Amino acid sequence: MSNDGNTIMRMIHYPPLDESMPEGAVRSAAHEDINFITLLVTATADGLEVMDHDGTWIQVKGDQDAIIVDSGDMLQNLTNGLFKSTTHRVVNPKDANTRRYSMPMFVHPRNEIDLTPTPISLP
Repeated sequence: MSNDGNTIMRMIHYPPLDESMPEGAVRSAAHEDINFITLLVTATADGLEVMDHDGTWIQVKGDQDAIIVDSGDMLQNLTNGLFKSTTHRVVNPKDANTRRYSMPMFVHPRNEIDLTPTPISLP
């Protein structure tokens, strides 16, 4: 996947907030990742939430010995929606003075990989 592909690792810094931040503001609005999968080691502070199938936001509690795997748009397309893109966001912390660092790895297949949707039938 990573040889000759567009896989990237990114370091994201969410700085402490100031008092002008409106109530209910988020650090990163709800979105899905365009890539195949996203690998995410636990961030330095809470804030990551994923949307359940019924639209409920669920807080992701990180484990320093685990890697979070999010399915992206490419995987959703390839599997004809069997694996849905993970809708997620980063909410503001209760303590506005908290910095948050996150290091996602956005995995893309090599350019020559065919991502035509696969016919899938479930039993």
